[in-house]
Formats: sequence, structure tokens, C-alpha cells
Amino acid sequence: EGEPCPVCGSMTHQKAHNEQLEVIELAQVEALRAKASSDERKYLEKEAFLASAQQLLQDTWRQLEAQHIKQEDQPQITATLHEVEQEIAALKII
Repeated sequence: EGEPCPVCGSMTHQKAHNEQLEVIELAQVEALRAKASSDERKYLEKEAFLASAQQLLQDTWRQLEAQHIKQEDQPQITATLHEVEQEIAALKII
């Protein structure tokens, strides 16, 4: 300080970037690591659940195709199933 910069000759400079870094306490680092670990565990659980659901869907469509039921028929099958469920509910009332 008090002497000109040997590179540019300036008497004043802004603080270097590394002098402005925020100090993070060890407890904060540990808390962030724990949260990252927890988030990763949750992600892996959801990823496994998704893979399982996708496999179940593929297996179901294979079974339907084996019975000559096409995906395009699904809305009609769903409507028919709903009608049958309503008829069963009506019969339970009687």
C-alpha cells in the first residue's frame, strides 16, 4: 500500500476477488453436505419408483397385446369398465 502498482502504476485498486470471498463455517458446510445427501437419496428413491412404474406399464401393455387388446381400444375399455362398475353399484343397492 502507498506505492504504485508495478503493473499499471495506479495508486488505488479495488479489492481482489479472492479477498471478497464469503467465509463459510464448517457447520454450514456440513449442513449443506447433509442436505445434498438427503436430496440425492430422495432422487434415487423416486428414480427407482419411476423405473418400476415404467416396467409395470410395459408389462401391462404386453399382457394386453397378448390378449389382442390395443392401446387405441383403451378409452372404450375404460368406458365399458365404468358402466359395469355402475351396474354393480346399482345391484348392491337392491
